[in-house]
Amino acid sequence: MGTPIPPPVAIDPVAAGSPCPICWGTGKPFGAAGTPEEIVVNFSGINKGPNWVAGDGEPLNGEYTLPQISGYPCGFRLLNFVVGVEVVFLPTHTSIFMDRLSYPNHFDGDSRGPCDLLVYNDEDDHFTGGSALITIPGVV
Repeated sequence: MGTPIPPPVAIDPVAAGSPCPICWGTGKPFGAAGTPEEIVVNFSGINKGPNWVAGDGEPLNGEYTLPQISGYPCGFRLLNFVVGVEVVFLPTHTSIFMDRLSYPNHFDGDSRGPCDLLVYNDEDDHFTGGSALITIPGVV
């Protein structure tokens, strides 16, 4: 029969709401309140682009709630069977990416500064245009 495989060892993930020192804290853009467990992103104005084909589906405009990424306190991600959305607050800019799983990108944008809440879409292939507005519960 062979050697039995030992049971998996549980590893405690970093708790949601772990401090993101880039945007939260004393003197930071979002204030001294703690980093939230989730943020909300509202995509609007995304249109079919010049290379759109019927199999690409309709633009994914709408509101999405993103939980904080375990082990990466300045990142938030939603990944389900339909869509993948990611927001990352970096020291130099805010980065937002969205796609329909297994289809072309719908949104790929970087802001001009850190902790920006409004990001415009740089994608111009199958989908184009639009913006993403981030709402942080308890802050804005």
